[in-house]
Parts: sequence; structure tokens; C-alpha cells
Amino acid sequence: GADLVCAQISYQSGGHSPLLQALPFCLNYELTGNGLLAQSAFWIFDEAFKDASGKDLIIDRLCDVFLISVLRKVLEEGAIKTGMMAGLTHPQLAKVLIKIHQTPEQRWSLSAMAEKCGMSRSKFADTFKRVIEQTPADYLADWRLSVAKKLILKNQNMDLVANQVGYENGSALARVFRKKTGQAPKEWLLSQQ
Repeated sequence: GADLVCAQISYQSGGHSPLLQALPFCLNYELTGNGLLAQSAFWIFDEAFKDASGKDLIIDRLCDVFLISVLRKVLEEGAIKTGMMAGLTHPQLAKVLIKIHQTPEQRWSLSAMAEKCGMSRSKFADTFKRVIEQTPADYLADWRLSVAKKLILKNQNMDLVANQVGYENGSALARVFRKKTGQAPKEWLLSQQ
């Protein structure tokens, strides 16, 4: 016989996840051998059919291991050619992406980003657009909003959130938020509950 196990992955960012956007539309892997991908899948199946306490928590953690294993495999195969994940494996772009992710509150200019990569402004802008498929400014705004959304979900003050993601105040963040999402931050927060 055959066993069928289905899973649904939900993102707190409302479907806009740089990671989700980086993955190919369809992935197909044989779950044979002793690699971590196959093993974690078998552990999930094994746990799913048990009637034991703590089952849901264990399955959640095993799914984390499985998804990380999938990401590893995708990266090893070079299946991701564009997007954030491709940028994070690019020898020059990775430097600035990691810094942006660590310090979204920093004042980032095109010159500062290019300098982190050791590139001219025009070469950096062209390379970034080709690999990430967004301009540096759009990527920065999207990253800042993804961080802001996580903070908003924790009911943090808008001025504080703005400060943590590189905007002067809550009003400036709210304008960008509405422009990018079509909703005010409060509307978006209500839609997440």
C-alpha cells in the first residue's frame, strides 16, 4: 500500500516571504537512502501515525528539519538561480544581504551597499537586479516590512517599530506599509488575527 501525508505551510508575513519566493514552484525528490532529507521525512511519517503525547510538537520540529534539508538540497543543486536565496549564495551580494538582514535600521544608500560588495554603484545595481530580481531599494523596503510585520504582530508601538526598521517615525512606516501592502498596519494586524 501507499501512505499519503499532506502538510500546509503558513507564513506569518501573509504569504509574502522572501524564502517562499526563492523556492522553485515544484520540487520532486526521491526519499531513498540515509540522508537527512529522507530520514526526516520517514521520522515525520512514523510520528504522524503514532498516538503518543507530544506528537504535534515533535512533528513541528521534524518539519523544521525537513524544510531545512530541502533548502540545503535545493542550494546544493543550484536550483535557485534568482531571488534572496541566490543572493545569499552569491560571493559578493551575500555580504550586503547579510548586513541588511542584521541591521535593517541602518541608513542604506546605493553607495553604501555597493561598497560592502566591493563593486561600483552601477555594477552593484545591475548585479543585484539580475540576481535578486528587485532593485536594491525595493528589496530593502520589502525586507524592512517583513521585519516590521513580525514586530507589529507583537503589538509593539509603531514609532518603536519604525525606529527598528529604518524609518524616522510611525507615520513614515505606515505610508510605506500601505503603499506596499494596500493596508494600514492596524488593518493588516486585524486581518492576521
